[in-house]
Amino acid sequence: MDDFLAGFNDDNTTDVASYEEEPDVDEEEEDDSYGIDFKVSITKGDQEMVFDCCAAMNVIVKRVAVHNVNTLVDSSTDLGALYRGPDFDRLDDSFQLAFSHFLEERGIDEDMSFFILSYSQQKEQQDYVDWLQKIGGFVN
Repeated sequence: MDDFLAGFNDDNTTDVASYEEEPDVDEEEEDDSYGIDFKVSITKGDQEMVFDCCAAMNVIVKRVAVHNVNTLVDSSTDLGALYRGPDFDRLDDSFQLAFSHFLEERGIDEDMSFFILSYSQQKEQQDYVDWLQKIGGFVN
């Protein structure tokens, strides 16, 4: 598996974005866990590997997909029709471990997860304060 990912060693981590503030609740297990969904996009040449992740106590990978960058740029391509890969937890354990190490080598780890969660809380607080000020301004 490491040989499979070795081709992406000279890559550019281009994006850690698309934060979606939603509780990450598994349909089978409803608990008090909380996570922020985000994507990691790594490009090499005309190929892009996209990880759908969730920042929680650590980084949880949900899916991994590889696409041709030119396909993504083409406006006629239905992005929803592109194969996004299987659920990550259905992959062989060695694949999961190799992908996890691949991300950790690029700084996508517990520290990144902590940063995303902390930033999300700070942003939520700032949005709340802004909202209170707008309400106060409207009422007065």
